[in-house]
Parts: sequence; C-alpha cells; structure tokens
Amino acid sequence: MSDVSTDRCGYTWPCDHEIDDDPNKQNCCWREALPETDRCAWHADPHETEAVTTASLQSGRIPPEDTENPPSYELLDGITVSANVIDDTISFERVIIRDGDLSGVDLQAANFSDSVIINTDFRGSDLTDSVLDDALFQDCNLSETNLTGASLWDTRFSNTDLSNSDLTTARLGNTRFQETTLTGSNLSHLDLANSYFEEVDLTAATLHNCDLSKLNSIHATLADADLTDANLSSVRLPNADLSGANLAGADLTNIWLPDGNLSDVSLRGAILSDSTLDRATFSNADVAGADFTDASLDDADFTDADLSDATLRRCSLTAANLTSASLLHTDLKNANLHDGTLAEATLSTADLTNTDLSAADLTGADLSDATICEANLENAFLSRAMLFDADLRGAKLHGSVIGDAQINEDTAIIGAPNTEGMQSPHTVTAIHSKRGCVYDPAYPNGEAETDTDKAKSVYRALEELGRRRARPRLQARCFVRRQDLQKRDYWEDATANATSVEERIIAGSRWSRAKVARATLLYGESPWRVIAWSLSIILSFALLYPLGGWIKPTGGDPLTYATISSNPVEILNSVYYSTLTYTALGFGDFQPVGFGRLLTTLETGFGAVMLALLVFILGRRAAR
Repeated sequence: MSDVSTDRCGYTWPCDHEIDDDPNKQNCCWREALPETDRCAWHADPHETEAVTTASLQSGRIPPEDTENPPSYELLDGITVSANVIDDTISFERVIIRDGDLSGVDLQAANFSDSVIINTDFRGSDLTDSVLDDALFQDCNLSETNLTGASLWDTRFSNTDLSNSDLTTARLGNTRFQETTLTGSNLSHLDLANSYFEEVDLTAATLHNCDLSKLNSIHATLADADLTDANLSSVRLPNADLSGANLAGADLTNIWLPDGNLSDVSLRGAILSDSTLDRATFSNADVAGADFTDASLDDADFTDADLSDATLRRCSLTAANLTSASLLHTDLKNANLHDGTLAEATLSTADLTNTDLSAADLTGADLSDATICEANLENAFLSRAMLFDADLRGAKLHGSVIGDAQINEDTAIIGAPNTEGMQSPHTVTAIHSKRGCVYDPAYPNGEAETDTDKAKSVYRALEELGRRRARPRLQARCFVRRQDLQKRDYWEDATANATSVEERIIAGSRWSRAKVARATLLYGESPWRVIAWSLSIILSFALLYPLGGWIKPTGGDPLTYATISSNPVEILNSVYYSTLTYTALGFGDFQPVGFGRLLTTLETGFGAVMLALLVFILGRRAAR
C-alpha cells in the first residue's frame, strides 16, 4: 500500500497481505491519529497512551448518516479496546470487526445489531443487556462472557467459542449455532424454540427449565448437561450425545432421537411419550418414573438401567436389550418386546398385560408378583425365571421354554383373568371349573386363538413344570385338560363324515374308553372318584341282594325286603355282606343264594379292579 499521511492512522488489515490472498484486498484505516501515537483511538495500544477515551473513540466513528444511504458497513478491523473506555453511547451497529480484541471489556447494553464480527476476542467481556440481533459471530471467542438479558434475535454463531458463558434471561429467536462450543455455559430458563443447533457442543451446559421445543438440531453434544425440567418436546436430535446428562422432570414428548447416547443419563420423572428413540443407548441410566407411552424404542439398549415405576404402555421395544435392567412396578401394558432381551432383569410387580414377549429372552428374570395376563410369550425363553405369585392367565405359552422356571402355589398360569379372578383352589367352583390355557376350546371368548395341538403342547410343558417344582395340582389339572382335548379329538374323528367306517369305529371306542376313564378315575388323577364309585357299587349291590332273597346267614333264612320291613336294621347285614364281597374278604357268615352267586361274582370283580386302580392312583400321587 502507498504511504499514508502522518496525521492518519494508516493501520492496514490484513497486515501481511499479498496478491491473491483471501480476502483479495487490504483495508487501510483513514481515521485521525491520536497525539503521542501514530494510530487512531480504535487501533492505538491502550497500554501505551492515555488518549484512548470514550470521546476519542466516538469521534473516530463515521457519522451514521454516511452509512445509511446507501446502506453500508463501517470497518473496524483489528481494533483493540481497553476495559474501561466503552459505554452505551458507542454503537457497534452495522460494523465489520475482524481480528479485533475486546476481551474483558464492559459492553453492557452495547448495540452490535446487524454487525459482522470475525475472529474477534470477547473473552470475559460483559455483554449484559446487549443487542446482537442479526449479527454474525464467526470464529470468535466469547468464552466466559456475560450475555444475561442480551437480545439474540436472528443472531448467527459460527465456529465460535461460548464455553462457560452466562446466557440466562437472554432473548433468542431463530438464533443459529453452527459448530459452536457452549460447554459449561448457563442457558437456564431460555426459550430456544425454533433455534438451530448444528454440530454444537453443549457438554456440561446448564439448560435447566429451558424451552427447546421444536428445536432444530443436528449432531448436538449434550453430555453431562443439566436439562432438568427442560422442554424438549418435538426436538430433533439424531445421533446426539446426552451421556451423563440430567433430564429429570424434562418434557421430551415426541422427541426424535434415534441412535442417541443416553448412557448414565437421569430421566427420573421425565416425559418421553410418542418419542422416537430407536437404537438409543440407555445403559446405566436412571429412568425411574419416566413416561414412555407410545414411544418407539426398537433396538434400544437399557442394560443395567433403572426403569422402576416407569410407564412404557404401548411402547415398541422390538429387539431391545434390557439385560439386568430394573423394571420394578413398571407399566408395560400392550408394549411390544418381540425378540427383546430381558435376561436377569427385575420385573417384580410389573404390569405386562397383553404385552408381546414372543421370542424374548427372559432367562433368569425376576417376574415375581408380576401381571402377565394375556401376554404373548410364544417361543420365549423363561429358563430359571422367577415366577412366584405371578399371574400368567391367558398368556400364550406355545413354544416357550418354561420347564425350569421357579413357581409356587400362588403362581396362576391357566384360566381366564377377566372371568375367574384370583380364586382359591379350595372352593367348589374351582374344583369343578375347566380352567384352561388360551388355546383351549373351553377358554372363555378365546375362539380366535383356539388351537388344540398348541393347547396340548402347552399342557404337556406345564405338566413337566409342575413335576419339577412339586406342584401336583398344576400337573394334574394340565394332564386332565390334555386328556380332555384328546377325548375331544376322538369324538371329532368318530363323527367326521370324511373318515372310513373302520376309523370311526376305532375312534368311537377310544372316545368311549376315555369317557369312562374320566367319569370313574378322572384319567387316574382322582382317588376320590374311585372311592365314590366304590361306595356307590357297594350300596347298589346291598340294595339288590334283598330284592330276591339272594343272600342268607349261615344256617338262617334268606334276607328279603319283607324281613327288612319288620326289622330295618337287617339292611345293615346286606351292606355288611356287600362290603366284604367288594373287598374280597368273605368271613363265611353269609352265603349267596341262586342269582346272588352271579351278583357276588360281579361285585368281587368290580371291587378287585377298583381297589387296584385306587392303589395305582395313590401310588402315582405319592410319587409326585
């Protein structure tokens, strides 16, 4: 650049400029130089002269009317300002500042609206109540600045450092933060709705009670940030890092945060209903009491997370990992956990009514006192699962691995929850009820799920479970229902028109045999039926013998109803004889007469068979 008059500043920017450099031209300051220095008030070193004052700075500015028509910017490139000479009488509206130094300066209520500020140092400056509307801050350092009450409408921060700054009570609208650092900054109570954050680092920032609703953000980092009671509803934060952040009580309704990192985060009492959190990581997170109603959490990782008292109604958790997670008292009604992993998880007292747990891994999970009514557990793994006091009535269990699960007498597995309630097994209703699994044709209103083969498979698995866990009542009930279904199949085969006569006869005989076995023995499960039939046989024959005088005492007259009518006690002799005959004891004090020999033979045969069956049933039950 050519020589500059000695009474002019002559500061050039950039200082070392060559042709083809960017920018493509060099600026020269034409302001009047101060006494005792060759620089103007804006470019003089404030440590070398005392001539830099508020008045000298103001006089060095271009008159406003010269920048209005046509609109233009005043250049203040390379300025250096001391901390004590700026006041609110100096305006920075519509200026361009590049490579400036305003660090530690009191800029309260300063006006930087519509300015362009590049690579300028504002570290530690006080910008309280300043106006930065429509300004651009690029490559600037505003760390540890005080921006409380500042106006930031349509302000743009690009590649700027705002770490540890205080922006509380600042006013933002359509503010853009691009590749900006806000680590440790305080943005509490701010309304950030519709602001734009791209590649922003908010690590350890304070956003307590902040309104970030409808925030447009891409790849923001919010690790260890304080977002307690913040409003992040409808925010888009794909791939965001919120690890270690505190979001207790925050509103994240309808948030879009796929692939986000929320490990070690606190979401206690937060609202995340209708949110999209697919593939998000919540490992070791505190999510107690949070509301995830209707959220999408497919492939999410909740390993070792605390979800106690949380609400996950109608959530989609397909293939989610909840290994060792705590879901104590959690509401999972109608949730989808298909192919999920809940190994070693704590689900005690959780509500899993109508939840889809098909193909889920519940190995070693604690489901004690949980409500799992009408849940889908088909092909699920329940190996070593704790099911004490759990309610699985109406659950679909076909194909599930349940053989070594832990159950007790209060574990309810078969029956319909809506019609039967948790009734005692020691009532007449319970004894005579035909409680079954959801695939059983006898299941109330279960026509849509009726599948005899699945029902028999489930009953067989439950028989094995009852055998292993010494629950004979469950084992017996499932065995009886399985035999009932087999009997039903025999009847359908016997009455089917498509089968041959031979097949129908064989099926009919099998049905008849099963019918008799149920009526007399309950398929070998009820000694009381054998005893009842035995008493009936004894009494029936006792009433037959006097009918024709077919028994008589040794050396006496035959016993008839005429004899009994004169002495009713004589009927006891008939009962006595019938009992001895049935039990094959026969002391010889009574003898059969005529047709009585045939009756005695028949009764002895019945007694031998029935007593043998009684011994078999008692031995079978004792073996259990």
